[in-house]
Amino acid sequence: MSGSVAAAVSALAAQIGAMLTPPQDPALAPEVHVTPTRLRAAGLGDFIGIDAAPRAECFARRIEAQVVVRIFASSTAALLEAEQRAATDIIGADPTSSRSQGLLRVARSPLLEPPLVPSDGIALAAGRDLHFAVLYEHRPTPDTGEGVIEQVAQGLVPAPLGRSARRVYASGFAQNPMADFAPVDAAVGGPAGAWTWHAGSREIRQSSARGAGAATPDGSQQGTYLLLKDAAAGGPLTDFAVQAEIRSDGDGGIGLVFRFAGADDFGSLLLDRPGDWRLLARRRAGAGQPFAEDGVATGRGYASATWMRLNLLVVGGAATLRIDDRIVLSGRDDALPPAGAIGFFCCRNAKARFGRLSVTRL
Repeated sequence: MSGSVAAAVSALAAQIGAMLTPPQDPALAPEVHVTPTRLRAAGLGDFIGIDAAPRAECFARRIEAQVVVRIFASSTAALLEAEQRAATDIIGADPTSSRSQGLLRVARSPLLEPPLVPSDGIALAAGRDLHFAVLYEHRPTPDTGEGVIEQVAQGLVPAPLGRSARRVYASGFAQNPMADFAPVDAAVGGPAGAWTWHAGSREIRQSSARGAGAATPDGSQQGTYLLLKDAAAGGPLTDFAVQAEIRSDGDGGIGLVFRFAGADDFGSLLLDRPGDWRLLARRRAGAGQPFAEDGVATGRGYASATWMRLNLLVVGGAATLRIDDRIVLSGRDDALPPAGAIGFFCCRNAKARFGRLSVTRL
């Protein structure tokens, strides 16, 4: 087993072990055994972003593995309770917390192994092996700073990227990223935008219901925005590819703004619930409208309390959106502002969450 795989296996075993409730009797402590079954790519060539402190490239290794949790009990009668506790600890763990720690998927095997007894080689009265199929992303933290990638060949956006393509920002929000951003509120009613970083789940949240505009996808929607500063993006953006993870645990609009030249001049992507629509729009001189060509999809906005991977490509007046690697929306509007900032967008959404952002200048 290679060193990197061995490190991932060891980290996964430790993570599963930390999720289990310690028994009152230390002699009944469960054992965790991990068998890797498949390696999978993470990010681009295992590159997932840039760590802020120390400033260095971050790489990850994804493994699919069979995890066996061997539980023990003082009697066969107590075994069922121990099994329920261990299964609940793992399957019932908070999905956001689990994902932030690299556990991307956990499923228990439907096969139920027979109880173990002393004749099976255990030193206690009773035991059982619980089997789980796990997809785990090992994300070791860099120890020292180093030079970072200036050019990345992008395979995740539906366009050929030339030699001038350059990733200008990438963060999984493991460190506080708020110094890279500036909040801006539209001149509408409601409380001010409330953007905060949450260290435990490595995400940015927005908890204000600020917003205005129609309930239909007419482009009039405004709200609160969190803009990536020009200093972090290397200046205003014209053509770009952006990848982001977003989630809403309630109703309202959530999405992105781009070529943001001011609160009255920008392009936007907005997903709405309960309206169940997706919209590419532009706002110029204070007037908003959908893209001139296409850019509106009705019948599906987003699923509540579900993380989505957004990939938005903007070249000239054309924009294409992928959600979870599927093209779901495209449109064109040649009246978009020529350049500006990119950022997050909330409209009447007080339960918005943002888990990752990567920007490539084209």
